[in-house]
Amino acid sequence: MSKIIEELQQDRKMIFSLIQKKGPLTKRAIQNLTNIKLTTLNRIISDLIFKELIIEESVGESTGGRKPALYNVNSSKFYSIGIDISRTYTQIVLTNLKMQIIKEKRFSGEDWYSSEDLVERIVEAVKGLLYGINITSDYLLGVGVGVIGPLEREKETKTSSTNMGKSSFKSKLIKESLESRLGLPVIIDNGANCAVLGEYFYGFGKGYDNIAYFNCGMGIRTGVITSGKIIRAINDREDAFGHMVISIDGRECYCGNCGCVESYSSIYSIVKEFKSKFKKENKSCTENYLDSIDYKDVFNLANKGEPISKAVVSNSAIVFGTALTNYINLLNPQLVILSGPTIYNSDIFYKLSTEVAIKKINASNANIKFSKGGYFKEYTMAVGAAAMVIESKISLGAERRQQ
Repeated sequence: MSKIIEELQQDRKMIFSLIQKKGPLTKRAIQNLTNIKLTTLNRIISDLIFKELIIEESVGESTGGRKPALYNVNSSKFYSIGIDISRTYTQIVLTNLKMQIIKEKRFSGEDWYSSEDLVERIVEAVKGLLYGINITSDYLLGVGVGVIGPLEREKETKTSSTNMGKSSFKSKLIKESLESRLGLPVIIDNGANCAVLGEYFYGFGKGYDNIAYFNCGMGIRTGVITSGKIIRAINDREDAFGHMVISIDGRECYCGNCGCVESYSSIYSIVKEFKSKFKKENKSCTENYLDSIDYKDVFNLANKGEPISKAVVSNSAIVFGTALTNYINLLNPQLVILSGPTIYNSDIFYKLSTEVAIKKINASNANIKFSKGGYFKEYTMAVGAAAMVIESKISLGAERRQQ
């Protein structure tokens, strides 16, 4: 049953995808969008109803005579699992075909210490999500996993080890282990690519050709879609923007360059700069006190107007906004979504960085829209991973991300 969508004929995939994203729709509306003959459309709709992929949901407004039927996807039959693995947490969601979250589970990055342990925690969490609800594996389309890159597609291993701070994991091992334990197909991609895909098809990105997604946290993760296609960096790195050099004589970055965006605008850099400046201004403060300060403390102080933290956060926002200007001028996104811990915890950072970007954009008629968090907010990467499973089966031009 998990292959029922994948095995559809192309015309049925097209109609199903259209109804899924734009439904409920009448037959007339579908015809206007596709130019398919009514007799052909009737056969396709009957087949999709028989396969329980769509339903006749209700009736539409009459234009004279009998009211037309409205068709929508069957949101209570088929499901997808999305997983977002970051340095500090793992988020798991169960979604229906409309990308609505049915259940979700989140656990801390401190709750696992190896790839094998992470797989155990994920399997346990997935079983917990399915417990008590009438969903069998027959109606689960697959598992999408968003991870921190890079993913080395051209090499034999197809994936790379990812440094998660206290330990590392191999994407290939995660994929193979989850497929074995869950009995479902697993697709892995960078979390930022998952996020931008989910927003493009199901969130605030619907109706746009070009959108960009930024997750500002311990690092700066970026996903971009141009003309409906994900633009991939070398080795599928999602931190390419973060290592854009913004000042040739700037701060040293862990990548070996100087003046990278991340060396100013990542959480690590913001906290490090605040502690350095605070210690200079308050020579009597102890190391224990400085060690106890985390990024939320710095952002809270800045939001309250404390001068050192406010100056540090403001400078990081100006750097980020300037780099964002370069990015916008180069790729011309119509919608820019800013997300992640920095955005959610610092009004100053979001407001100032977007103001700088808008002011510096080199286009008099630029009509760039910004979104704080996107449609799915903190669930964007996990929902995007679930969407990746469905899109891999139904989008006629979608890349098959099944490394």
